[in-house]
Amino acid sequence: MLLFLKLLLAHLFTDFILQPNKWVENRQSRTYKSPYLYLHGAIAGLLSYLFVAQWNLFYIIPVIMIFHTTIDLWKVCQRGKAEVLFLVDQMLHILSLIMVTLFIKDQWQLFYEQIVLLTHQTRTIGIITAYTMILWPSGILIKVLTNKWRSEIESDQTKNESLNQAGKWIGYMERFLTLTLILLNQYSAIGFIFAAKSILRLNPIQQSQSRKYTEYILLGTLLSFTITFIIGIFLTNVIGIKK
Repeated sequence: MLLFLKLLLAHLFTDFILQPNKWVENRQSRTYKSPYLYLHGAIAGLLSYLFVAQWNLFYIIPVIMIFHTTIDLWKVCQRGKAEVLFLVDQMLHILSLIMVTLFIKDQWQLFYEQIVLLTHQTRTIGIITAYTMILWPSGILIKVLTNKWRSEIESDQTKNESLNQAGKWIGYMERFLTLTLILLNQYSAIGFIFAAKSILRLNPIQQSQSRKYTEYILLGTLLSFTITFIIGIFLTNVIGIKK
């Protein structure tokens, strides 16, 4: 784990601290012809070698450089949403660091056995299932249950404009955080999340919107928390998944 964390820290320094915007723009415009593409990869390899500080592992420099450069080249050749490409890019970088760590420590077999063990544990499958349920099916259920009142709100002339899909992402995050805190047995922090959301969402509404819209927001929030609590309590008390 220490070796992986050192490699990850080197990656973070390379990608987010030691990389000027000019290099990124040059890579995006010139792709494989950009000298900064290869310079950036070389810095990633050199920094990884220095952070690991095991001087006999000199091959870290070319290996990390090749991985980093290839992933960055793939990214600049893609066309799509910037946030999606960013997430995929960082996931590929982390995956490459895991592979390098396993190669250096020669722990491929142990890693495989741990993955197999995790996938056969009730705790692991239960947690994955719970997070899947509270993120996607729960969102659809809340939408269906509040559809009757949503139609009233949409026809209300006093309805305030909001950011595109902001409500959906707020719901994702509140359910994710709530379930996480339930599994960690931190119920007091859940109250803080609920209070903070109520203050931020309801205060401006009271000034500019109808009572119906206020009730609609409260209804959606309470449904979101209720569904997450039911799933979380089921996990911790029925299945027996504890902290």
